[in-house]
This record gives sequence, C-alpha cells and structure tokens, in this order.
Amino acid sequence: MVQETTKEGMKQHVEHLMLKTEHPVHGRKTNFLYEGMSVTIGRYTPEELGKKPREHIQINDPEGVVSRNHGEISFENGRIFYKDHSTNGTEILDSKGNLIRKVQNEEVELHPSNQIKLPNGTILSFAMEIRVTEPAKVQPKKNELEEIVKTAGSRNAEVLKTFIEHVSELIEKEKEAGRLRMGVDSKLKNIQGGMWVEGSLVHLPREGNAILVGDIHSRFNCLEHILKETNFVDRVRNGEKLYIVFMGDFVDRPAKEGEVMKVLETVLALKSKFPNNVVILAGNHDVAKEGSIAPQEFPNEVKIKYGKDGEVIMEKYRKLFESMPIAVKMENGVFVTHGGAASSVRSLADVTHPSKETKVQMLWNDPNSYTTGYSLNKQRGFSEFGEDKAFVFGADALNEFLNSVGSKVMVRAHEQDVRHDFNNKCLTLNSTDYKNSRKAYAVVNLSEEITSTSQIQLHYF
Repeated sequence: MVQETTKEGMKQHVEHLMLKTEHPVHGRKTNFLYEGMSVTIGRYTPEELGKKPREHIQINDPEGVVSRNHGEISFENGRIFYKDHSTNGTEILDSKGNLIRKVQNEEVELHPSNQIKLPNGTILSFAMEIRVTEPAKVQPKKNELEEIVKTAGSRNAEVLKTFIEHVSELIEKEKEAGRLRMGVDSKLKNIQGGMWVEGSLVHLPREGNAILVGDIHSRFNCLEHILKETNFVDRVRNGEKLYIVFMGDFVDRPAKEGEVMKVLETVLALKSKFPNNVVILAGNHDVAKEGSIAPQEFPNEVKIKYGKDGEVIMEKYRKLFESMPIAVKMENGVFVTHGGAASSVRSLADVTHPSKETKVQMLWNDPNSYTTGYSLNKQRGFSEFGEDKAFVFGADALNEFLNSVGSKVMVRAHEQDVRHDFNNKCLTLNSTDYKNSRKAYAVVNLSEEITSTSQIQLHYF
C-alpha cells in the first residue's frame, strides 16, 4: 500500500513494507518485500508442510491460501494488522524486545516498530521503504472545445482528406446501425440508446434536450458563441443526455477568408468525437453544384487554399453532404429540416428514402402565409421549365405534411429570420449574423410533448 503524508510541501510515499524474520535455530534473517501480498505464518513445523525451515513464513498472492496457520499479517493503507489464530497466543514486543501484550484469536494493529514473537522463538519485525517527492503540479483542465477550434481550418490536404473520409464512413455506419435502431460511438461501434438513423431521417428519443442551430453560413463567431454558451462539449462529456442539431448551410457567405473551412471542420470534429450526440443535416448551399447558386464562395476557397488537391477535397465534401440526412423526427412531436414541407411526401417512408424531388423540396421550400397548398418558388429562381422545382407552402400544406410524418410542429432554417408561422406550427430559425440579421438558437425539451412552437426556448444573441 502507498501512504502519503505532507511534510514541508513534500510527499512521503510508503512504497513497500519489509518483513524481517529471525530464526533462533538457524540465525537466518530474511527480508520479504511487501507489494500488495498477504503474509501467512505456518502453524505447524515446516517439515509437516513439506518446506524447509526458513520458508515457514510464506508470501501469498491475493488468492493464495494456507489451510492451517498461526496468524496472518496484512497491510491496509500503510497500517499493519496482525490476526492471531493460535492456541498458545502470540507475543507483541516493542523495538527493544520488551513484552507489550499477548494476543490470542484476535486482530490488533501494530506500530511499525513493534515485533511479533512466535512460540518457536521466531521474531518478526518491520521496516518501511519511503520515497520523498515534490507534490505533483496541478495541470490545468484541458479545454476540449478549444482544442477542436485550434485544429479546425489548419489541417493540410492529406490530413483533411482522411478526416472527411472518416466522417463519411461514420455517416454510413450510422445508417447500418440504424437498421437495428442503434447508434454508433466514436470508435464506430454500435451502441443502444440515444439517436439512431433511418436512411435520410434521424430519430431522437423522448429523453434529454436538443440544441437546434439554424444557418451558420461560415460565421465562425456565431458557431463558437453557441457552443460556448450552451457548454455542449463539457455537458456531453459529463454524461448529460444532450444533442445538437445543425440544420444545414454551413458554407458560403463568409465574413472573412478562411472561415468556411473553420466552421466546417469544427462541426465535423464534433460529429467525429460525439457521433451519438451530434446531428448534421444537409442544407441547399452544402449540396449545391458548383455555379448553381449565388453567392458561392466555398469551392473557390477550397481550391485557393489546397491548390491541386482542391478539386479532390471538394469531391469528398460533395459526397459527404449528399450522404447526410435531411430531417430529424423527435418522439415528442417536433420535425426538423432545412427547408420545409414537400408536396411529394405522403408518408414517413418518403423522407427516410427520399426521391430527388423530395430532397430538393425539403432543402429549398419556404413557408408563405399568403399561399394555399404549394406554389412555385419563383423568388428562389425556380421556373416551370426547370428540371428541379421548389415551392412555397401554406398552412394547409404544412398540416398535411405533418400528419403524413406523424409530427405536430416543424422547425426549419433556410431564411435569415427568426419567426413563428401558421399559428405556431412552423418555426424559422436563423443562427448567422449575415447582413446583421436576427439570430438565435433553440432548445427543445425532448421529454415534453410539443404541440406549439411557442413551447420551444429561443436564445437570441
């Protein structure tokens, strides 16, 4: 056992307790070094036990057993105990050999200077081996979020390729585990409880809380504010049932150079470290083909930063975003997606395995209080002659969609605004300061049945 005491700022560690034995017949002294073992003293003569005389004191491992013994010595937290099992008793002597007391069939605590005298004259004494060291310096607690942020945006091309591939593999493993209604941990092992993924749909249980984050659009200051204010990383590390749902549009519209990569790598690092607590939904900007949307700074930033590797990295990002889920269904009645309701959805199966039409609409559609059903979203640049079509949807269309997927309210992003629509059935959430727009993040109590978006906590910043 190791005993620690403080003396003038130093620590004394009792590393070992030595057992010294003196045999009256052979005059032999043997030192046994104690390291967590027990000591058994033979009751009968060593010959009866088939041992030489000098071995009648035996060191046992924790499971060692001697059926007949005179007594036992044990060491606990630097203290010495002797338990007598004899019929004649054992004498306890002081350091000079004077009798202190005699014990029989009882356990007593000994001072290290005490000696034990057995009936055959054998004397046992003790010595401590002490190491004195300086007290260990208190290391500052590692800030895991700071480490994530420090690395984000600084990976070289080869490291970044591997990193994106790892997250892509994680997304696919989640879908495989989801067939068993299971999630995965950071080692890509299946785990029960928590979120699980069914195709393009994430399921969140009726337990804990979920933080919802709207469009970020390369504004790292907004992302960092949310992560720090919610203390997400530490709370998850401490075992809290907590989820964070990023609702898409991480890229484009940066305030300064380099922020696109910093935002993306921070979000992906969180997913890599806490896969069963982090949800990343695809946004329309994230999956957009090059040149199909404006403004579109993401491809250029990647190519400028990584040169000839830029195109390869962009392709890996495209595949990653295409594989990401497009919606979250919470058991408490909340449905989350980037854009909104889709006219092509007739059941939840249309979301778990969406057609191209459904995917486009759920990433591009907008609510409109003046619309009935679905109307072409010309404001977003869609026309009747285009291959892909997106729409604005009215209250009736939203209600029909929610009934089809078995939910009560919708939370969506896609616009730089924070507002409730359709009698608190639809919440638009924005989390970027692009064009100085109003911004917030939301917190949903997963154990509470939600029938109105007014029940969802909004945290403006």
